[in-house]
Parts: sequence; structure tokens; C-alpha cells
Amino acid sequence: MNYTFNRQKPLDRYIVDFYCKPLNLVIEIDGFYHFETEQKIKDKERQQMLEKMGLNFLRFSEQEIRKDGRCAEGHRELHYCL
Repeated sequence: MNYTFNRQKPLDRYIVDFYCKPLNLVIEIDGFYHFETEQKIKDKERQQMLEKMGLNFLRFSEQEIRKDGRCAEGHRELHYCL
């Protein structure tokens, strides 16, 4: 199956990293600042708001993605969602 993902997609009042409309799937890649307490709270609130719209989330750290240019764990999760 082939799906198109939009990058930096505006949804409601937020912009998500990647979005696939047919799957109602949002993929977020979190840089280092997402691990600060205040940002964690904002991210959680934002994700909850978007989940209320029926969207599903996959969230990865930037470090996971950069490791060997891929994210093996994320690949398994994404495959499961598809």
C-alpha cells in the first residue's frame, strides 16, 4: 500500500510534522526541547486535542530517527498501523 504524507501540515491551530489523511495518522519527531517539562505539558495537551479529532499519533525522538538513518522500532509500529 502506498500512502501520501503531508509534511508540516496545519491541523486545527497546530502544525504537525507528518500527516496521512487516509489513516488519520500524525507522526511527530521530537527534538531535544520536547523533553523539557513545560514543552512536555504543551505536547500532551496538543496531542489530546488532536486525538479528540480522531487522529492517531506516533511519536519518536529525533535521536531514534537519526540512528542509522532509520527507526527500526518506529518501522514496526508504523507497519502495525498500516
